[in-house]
Amino acid sequence: MDEPTDRQLTDLDEAECYRLAATEPVGRLVWTGPDGPSVVPVNFTLEEGVVRVRTAAYSALAQQCDDSRVAFEVDAYDPDSRLGWSVILAGRASVGFVEPGAPAPEVWPVGAKAVQLTIEVDKVTGRRLRQR
Repeated sequence: MDEPTDRQLTDLDEAECYRLAATEPVGRLVWTGPDGPSVVPVNFTLEEGVVRVRTAAYSALAQQCDDSRVAFEVDAYDPDSRLGWSVILAGRASVGFVEPGAPAPEVWPVGAKAVQLTIEVDKVTGRRLRQR
């Protein structure tokens, strides 16, 4: 295995952040609810600065995130090489019902997911750990 001195942490530009985030099927939605910070892994889509997540109407996401600032984190890494990247997309979330026939994110868990949480991204940051 390479020595840790062979790795360098670099910032990613906005275009690269969006490109990388769109390659993964799962991200983590982060918000502050009545019990403090919460993090939930979710399936999502990312198009033109908008993150979309489907959820159940009774979920904490639907009940606590509407009209709130949230963060959305997507990452990928290789444990063998210890290389990878992380992107954070932040913005205001809104919650609405999924329109029948409208495109919506695929959801891995079973059950009714009639609500869509949409994040209008206004802040993008990312970093990559790479070999020099």
